[in-house]
Amino acid sequence: MPNIYQFFGGSHFAITWAEIRALQFYKRSKLEDCDKHLKICSFFDKFFWDYVIANTLLVYSNLSKEKVLDMFNFMGGSLKVASYAAQNKSLSKLIHDSLGGIVKSNLAGNHDINKHGSNEHSDDITKIKIRLNFYNFSKNDFETAINIIREQKKAYKQKNILIKFVGDINMPFVNTASSKKYLQKQIPEFNITFDDSKKLYVLTRTLGVQNFDLFETLEFNRPERDMKIGMMPIKLAFIMLNLANLKKNDGFWDPMCGVGTLIMAGILKKLYSYGSDVNFIALAKAKHNIDWLLKTGLTNSAKFRIFKFDIFRNPKNNKILRDIIRFGRFDAIVTEGYLGKPRKKPFVNKRQLNMQLREIEKLYSAFLKTVSRLIFPGKRVVFTVPIYKTIFNNKVSWVMPNIDINKHRYKIVKYNTGDLVWRNKKSNVARKLFILEKIK
Repeated sequence: MPNIYQFFGGSHFAITWAEIRALQFYKRSKLEDCDKHLKICSFFDKFFWDYVIANTLLVYSNLSKEKVLDMFNFMGGSLKVASYAAQNKSLSKLIHDSLGGIVKSNLAGNHDINKHGSNEHSDDITKIKIRLNFYNFSKNDFETAINIIREQKKAYKQKNILIKFVGDINMPFVNTASSKKYLQKQIPEFNITFDDSKKLYVLTRTLGVQNFDLFETLEFNRPERDMKIGMMPIKLAFIMLNLANLKKNDGFWDPMCGVGTLIMAGILKKLYSYGSDVNFIALAKAKHNIDWLLKTGLTNSAKFRIFKFDIFRNPKNNKILRDIIRFGRFDAIVTEGYLGKPRKKPFVNKRQLNMQLREIEKLYSAFLKTVSRLIFPGKRVVFTVPIYKTIFNNKVSWVMPNIDINKHRYKIVKYNTGDLVWRNKKSNVARKLFILEKIK
């Protein structure tokens, strides 16, 4: 059976999609028989082997569930991952067949479906607990699904098989916290997603949910958080490292590391993590955060180094950088530079806006020039650039600094997933993600 995984996106789906494509869950040479097994494979992108349904992404992969979960645990964009179970154009048949499969597995004693107490036997009555979610359903389709489920439950009850749907079956889907609770209790959770364009229903079984406990701990419990230096979301840090195509034991450099968010994420991903900054206060805070990370027990080892460096200076004049690159250049450069002063309101003064834009343009011009000397062709530079909300003549718009990408021999890596902008609803400053690759 081919491996198809469903990734559920969050509020920045284009970025989530790019992250998944960058992680390369597929190997083309092993997937040539995809179309022979499943009709849905004919819809897949033939290069990335993925397909969008609503706010989710189906990915065809040769990787095992264990390997996918291992990678998923350090993804910043996807809220949940599930494995493919079935597809059908008939909702009734899909529910009938899927419930039949669950019942059959329980009666056969297959504890992979439901372990430790969920399958109870009393007076020859089999009790089965499951959770079922619905995505991209209209109100009428949802009501139809509920009626089909009720009919199926009655039919199985006559056979002394009680199927209990945990949670409120009248709620189309649950949040990730509830999904995590069901998984911990070993209650299987299934998801039915409707593809409106193909009039197709796809059934998947939840494998894991985003490690939001870890992310919240890193985001809010770390000792150093500074709005003036920068507040990169920890999820974005993991996304950027994944976009950089970094593998375990690779090394990256964050030349504007601030309070060390990317360095902490790199340590957890078992990367050689180097961070520098021109600001001694920022470096002290980064060291404090890293020390805290090691004390929490979230990792038992750390390969990192932080040091002072001015991005406007020649890297050849920095002894620490010379020592690092003596044994080989960095596998990637990943950073978020200065985003400008925190803004409670949009720009309304063009002079102030232009001053801010020139400052950012000068910084990133120096950054791209400096790091171009420290990576080999084919290696990546991933960074964010601020985009500012403006209001001129009662018209709202977003303005980005003019960054010359081609000046220092880079090409833009395109995943064709949409605009890679990280923007919160109430924020006056957004982030534009760039993925560059060094060329000869």
